[in-house]
Formats: sequence, C-alpha cells, structure tokens
Amino acid sequence: MKSNLKDWSLIVRKFTCENTLDLFLESKRDSLTPREFMRLLTAVEHRRIEIATGKLFDKLPPGSFR
Repeated sequence: MKSNLKDWSLIVRKFTCENTLDLFLESKRDSLTPREFMRLLTAVEHRRIEIATGKLFDKLPPGSFR
C-alpha cells in the first residue's frame, strides 16, 4: 500500500481517542516500510494535536509541538 501524508491524514482523522490512534499505529508498525511508517507517524502526531485542541488543522500552527 503506497500512501502519501495526505492519505494518512484523512485515515487518522476518524480516530477521536488517542488510545485507538495508538493501537492503529502499532498495528501498522511491521507492515509498512520505514519511510511509509514515518509518514503515518507524522499524520498521527498531527492528529494528536487536533484531538488535544479540539480543532482541525490543515497546517499546524507554529509552536504546537511544545
């Protein structure tokens, strides 16, 4: 499965809880290439910030990774 970051972002948007997001991430760890897993991890971190703030972002605001 070849995906880009935008595809992963759309997939992880369906998760509303960090616990299920973590389970999804772990389920993909061994089935993706390292490069693709990093794309997924980036999308997951983006989603974590959205869950924490209660807002959806196309681009994360500066300083949101503090």
